[in-house]
Amino acid sequence: QNIEKKLKRSSPKKINEKILEKNISLDKEKGNLYKLKSKIEDIEETIKKLEDVEKKCPLCDQGLTEQKKNKIVKLKQARIDRAIKSKDIALKNIEKIGRDVFKLNVSLKEAERMETQLLGMGNVDGDLKSSEFLVKKLQLEIKNLSNEDKMLDKNTSLLKEQFEKMES
Repeated sequence: QNIEKKLKRSSPKKINEKILEKNISLDKEKGNLYKLKSKIEDIEETIKKLEDVEKKCPLCDQGLTEQKKNKIVKLKQARIDRAIKSKDIALKNIEKIGRDVFKLNVSLKEAERMETQLLGMGNVDGDLKSSEFLVKKLQLEIKNLSNEDKMLDKNTSLLKEQFEKMES
């Protein structure tokens, strides 16, 4: 009965659904991580181009002062810093989801083992109820036989008394 309760709470089907959800989340996080890495590389490349230019913007060929160039580089670096923080968060999320999937796989194996064990038991509840019924039936039969035995003893005593009276 305890095994059945555990299986109802965490059946292999439910655990598989959770694993699927986690794997979808894992794929999303990996995609997010890839985008962040790509974004960082693009921004770093833009900064490098800006640092290499003299007086013209490499993107629009407009005049570019040192002050303007430094301001753009500073803004780009701030974007890189935010992307790196987001990347670190994504990496932590990937690690956590990976651990969750591992734990769910362990739980899945345990649930499958319990399910197999439960199936191997057959109809234990039905067998138990049937046995309880048979025990009660036998107890009633024993009680009836005991009563019959007492009645036979009484009848035997009465017959002995009558026989003794007849002899005397």
